[in-house]
Amino acid sequence: MTGTATVAASRRLPPACDAVTSAMMPLSSSRLSPARFGNGRSAQAESMRPNSSASFSMTSPCQPTPRRDGARQARDTTRTSSAVAACSRKQGIGSFGTACPWTPSGSLTMLPGATGDLADVLNLRWAPRAAESWISCFTATITNRGLPRKVSSMRVLYIDLDCCRADHLGCNGYQRPTSPNLDGIAAEGVTFTHCYCANSPCLPSRAALFSGRFGFNNGVVTHHGTGEDFRYHDLYNCHWRDNSRPMLQMQLWQQGMKTVTFSCFADRHNAWWFNAGWEEVHAFTRKRGQERADEVNAAFLPWIRQHAREDNWFVHLHYWDIHSHYRTPAEWVEKFRRLPGPAWPDQATIDRHQSFYGPRSAVDLYTGYEGGKGGGYARPVEYMPDAIRTTDDLRLLIDGYDASIAYADWHVGEVLSALDDAGVLADTAIVVSGDHGDSFGEHGQYMDHGIANEAVHNIPMIVRWPGITNQPGRSEAMIYNLDLGPTLCELLGFPIPSRWDGRSFAPALRGESFAGWPFEVWDHGIYTLTRTVRTPDWLMMRVLHPGLYPYDEPVLLHDMRSDPHQTTNLASGRPDVVGELSALLANWRQEQLQKGAPCDPLEAMISQGVFPYYSPERMFERLEKTGRGQQAAELRRRLNRYHPGRYTL
Repeated sequence: MTGTATVAASRRLPPACDAVTSAMMPLSSSRLSPARFGNGRSAQAESMRPNSSASFSMTSPCQPTPRRDGARQARDTTRTSSAVAACSRKQGIGSFGTACPWTPSGSLTMLPGATGDLADVLNLRWAPRAAESWISCFTATITNRGLPRKVSSMRVLYIDLDCCRADHLGCNGYQRPTSPNLDGIAAEGVTFTHCYCANSPCLPSRAALFSGRFGFNNGVVTHHGTGEDFRYHDLYNCHWRDNSRPMLQMQLWQQGMKTVTFSCFADRHNAWWFNAGWEEVHAFTRKRGQERADEVNAAFLPWIRQHAREDNWFVHLHYWDIHSHYRTPAEWVEKFRRLPGPAWPDQATIDRHQSFYGPRSAVDLYTGYEGGKGGGYARPVEYMPDAIRTTDDLRLLIDGYDASIAYADWHVGEVLSALDDAGVLADTAIVVSGDHGDSFGEHGQYMDHGIANEAVHNIPMIVRWPGITNQPGRSEAMIYNLDLGPTLCELLGFPIPSRWDGRSFAPALRGESFAGWPFEVWDHGIYTLTRTVRTPDWLMMRVLHPGLYPYDEPVLLHDMRSDPHQTTNLASGRPDVVGELSALLANWRQEQLQKGAPCDPLEAMISQGVFPYYSPERMFERLEKTGRGQQAAELRRRLNRYHPGRYTL
C-alpha cells in the first residue's frame, strides 16, 4: 500500500475559484486557460485558495507548448517499445505496482518461452505469482487468458466526484462560483444535463457504472443484507471469466490499457469485486472515505508526474469532499457566506418540513452517530446548523456543500497543471462525473441521498475528448452513468461487451444526432426502497418501503416541467399518466428478468427493511424524547404493515 506522499511546497497551485462573474462566463469563452488556474488571478480568486506558502509563478498551463509537441514526437518514434515497456514496469512483466495491498510482490511473471517482443506482449498468457489469499487471487492477480490485446494510444482521466449534484456546477447554470476548473473542462467538451445514476447510493451506483449493468442484474441495490451482494457470473468456477459482461476496468485492461484507481472505495464498502481489473489500486490512507482532496492529490500528483507521458492509461481519481458532513476547511466556507444562495427551499417550504420526520430531515438532521460537539444529535462540524428551521440554517448547509465542491475543484486544477507540466494536457481525455447527489429539501430530506428523486440521481457528466469533442456544448439527452463504459469502448476502438446494459453516447460527443434513452428507471435502497421511472416530462416514483419516513402514498407523480423540486404529487389526478408510466416500469422489470436475474433484488429487500444506519428503535426514542410521541406511534403502525407484529404499538 502506498504511503501518503508530501507535495513539495514549491508545487504550482491553481486558484480556488474566480469571481462570480468569471465563473459564470459563457460556455464559448470559458476555455481551459491561464485565467482558470494559472496567472491572472483576481483578488477574490487568490483569497479562495488554501493557506499555503507555495510559489505561484507559472506559465500558461492550458495552452499548447513546444514541450507537448516534443513529447508527441517522442511517443510516435518509440510507440512499439513503449508498448513493450508498459508490460515490464518496475517490478516485472505486467506489474501491478506496490500500491496493491493484496499481493506479496504486486507483480506478474512471464511464462517460459516468451520472447518479450510485441507479439508476446499482445497475446501472451500471464501466470500470476502465488498470492496470500483468495482476495488477492481474484482482485489483484488478474489473468489474461490468451485474449488478443489491442493497444490504444489514448490517456483517459476519470474524475469521480462523490455526492456531487449536477445543478451545483457552473457549467450547468449554477450561480455560485463552485467549479471554475470543471467549467473550463466543460468548455472544451460536452456537458450532459440529464445524466442519471441507475442506482443509488454509493455502492449500488458504482456497481452499476463499473459493471455496466443495472443493480437489478448485478445484484447490488443497497449497502446491507442480500442487496449488497455482487452477482458473479459463475459461483461454481472461480477461474472462468465471462467476457460478455466484464467490469469496465477489466475490459480496458484486457485491451491493453494500464488501469489505475486512486480510491478507497473497495475498503470503505467491503466491495472487493471493485478491484477486479485495476492494474494498480492506490488506497493511500486508512480513512475509508474521509480523505480530503489535498490528501488525494498528495498521493496522485507524484504518480501522474511519473507516468503522465506513458500511453494507454485509464485512471480513476476519486474525491470524497462533497460527501456529508462537508468537512471542508472553514476558510473555504467563509468565502460563500457573502454570496447569494439558492431560492429554494423557501421559508414556507421549511416551515412545512417541521412536521416531517426521519433521518436527515429538517428537524432530525443528524442521526446521533456523527460524534457532534457535546454528543447526542449536535452538529459534527462547527459551521453547520443543528437543524433546518430557517433559510439562514439552510444557507449554512448549502455553504458547506458548495465550499466542498469548490475545494475539490481547486485540486482538480492542480491535476490539470500537472498534466500540462508533463506536456500531455491537450492530448488527455477527461471525464467528470459522480455517484449521486444530495437532497436539500426535496421530499423532506436534507444533506443526504435517501430516495430515488431528481436531486439524488441527476449527476454531472462532462466529457472532453481530444479530436472528438470538436463542437463543445450541452446535451439534454437522457443518459445513464453506466453508459460511460460502452462510450469509452467505442471511442477507444474496443469491442463493447454484449451483456452490458448501457449504450454509447459517443454520437453526442461527435456532434451527431443523439436522442438518448426515451425513459429511465432508477432504484434506491438505503433509507427507503424506491423505484422511479423518468421521462423528459414526468417522474413517477413507487415507494416499495418508506423506511422511517411518513411516505404513506405508494405512488408519487411529479410534472418535471413545472415542479422541478417535486413538491406536488399529481398521482390521484392523473391516472392516465400513472398508467402509462406503470406500464413502462412493468415492461422494464420483465426485460431485466429475461436477462437472467434470479429475482428483483429491490423487492427482495422489503422484508429485511432499510435500516443499516438508523434503527427504528432509535427513531422511536428520538421522537418520544422530543415530544413527538404521536409520530412515534404512527411510525410503529406504518412499519408493522411491512413487518407484521415486529413493533409494539
